[in-house]
Amino acid sequence: MKANELMIGDWVEPDQCMVPTMYTRVAMIMPDGVHMEEAERQFDFEELHPIYVTKEILEANGITLLEVGDNGPATPKKHLNRYEKWFIHTTWKDTFLWYDRMADHWHLQDMSGACFLYVHELQHALRLAGLADIADNFKIKKGEEK
Repeated sequence: MKANELMIGDWVEPDQCMVPTMYTRVAMIMPDGVHMEEAERQFDFEELHPIYVTKEILEANGITLLEVGDNGPATPKKHLNRYEKWFIHTTWKDTFLWYDRMADHWHLQDMSGACFLYVHELQHALRLAGLADIADNFKIKKGEEK
């Protein structure tokens, strides 16, 4: 990964020699590497790997899959099998995530051209959409094994 791909609070997967790989959050970004929360050393950028967005991660963060046919009247019928629609509810703004099965990537509503595959990219998109509270409090168990 590169420094310009990361923000403080992003979830990533660092390499750890001879130890099961675990997920952790970026605590500080330096010119020559990254400090992780609860890590005893600095990691080089090449030692960091993105985490794929999964249904389990979305559900753990209160993002729910809408039933097929529950995509609203604006969704053309031809798209019902191509896309999954996920609902993000907040007290002031509801928004949706779309998973495009054919292109194998995610979109955030109202952010045309913003496609992503990884958790840190989703966090960036949420921050840009005014949902920084969700992005900054995104839940992946610290030390969770892959």
